[in-house]
Amino acid sequence: MSKAPTAAPAAGGGSGVGPSRRTWDKEEFSRKAMSREKRQAELDSVNAERRSQGLPPLKRFKPNAPEPELAMQQRRAPLGLEKNEGKTLMVDLAADGKGQTGPGFYCEVCRKLLKDNLAYLDHINGRVHLMRIGQSTQQDRATLEEVKEMLDELRRTRLGNSQQSQTYDFDERIKKIAELEEKEREAKREKRRQQRLVKKSGTQKLQKVEANVTDTAAGNALNGSAGQEDGDAIMAAMGFGGFGSTKKQ
Repeated sequence: MSKAPTAAPAAGGGSGVGPSRRTWDKEEFSRKAMSREKRQAELDSVNAERRSQGLPPLKRFKPNAPEPELAMQQRRAPLGLEKNEGKTLMVDLAADGKGQTGPGFYCEVCRKLLKDNLAYLDHINGRVHLMRIGQSTQQDRATLEEVKEMLDELRRTRLGNSQQSQTYDFDERIKKIAELEEKEREAKREKRRQQRLVKKSGTQKLQKVEANVTDTAAGNALNGSAGQEDGDAIMAAMGFGGFGSTKKQ
């Protein structure tokens, strides 16, 4: 009597009981894929920066460059770029690359010397420096609560950390604006009134001067005629005639 055929082993090495399809941890593989894509994007950015500086591209990240674990963080402490302003510092030119070997701004993390403050700011905000301190160039999306907290902090700073609650009265603000506009209109009206008075007084002075000139000219003409008549009478009394003139008097 022949034996019955045995069942084929289930896929994935199972015993054949229950589901034989292999299961995957989708979240774990998704996290790894996103991390790999992020590292590749960072590497592409670094290579683009190196190409712009005339340096050969990197095939992979350096071992001493840690994987970014934090998003880009806001700088809390001041950089102190002006702390050495006006000072004379001694540098070791034979430091063998282990310290600052010249004038400028030195980055202790990257062991890099920058010639001016603009180059230093570009460096500490760049991708290479951020990767070395464990930060990425990505920013976390702010939540609603974080936005509210930031607005409250800015409001407290603006009010000088005063504990008094100041309410905004919309009607009072409108009233003050209306009063201010009325004052501006009154000032403009007063200015136009003064200009009209100045113009009117100037016209009156001009008319008075013209009248004085006319009276003076008329008086001079009258005095001239009277003087001529008096002269003729005196000459006739003294027996002088017209001195041989044929012109009729």
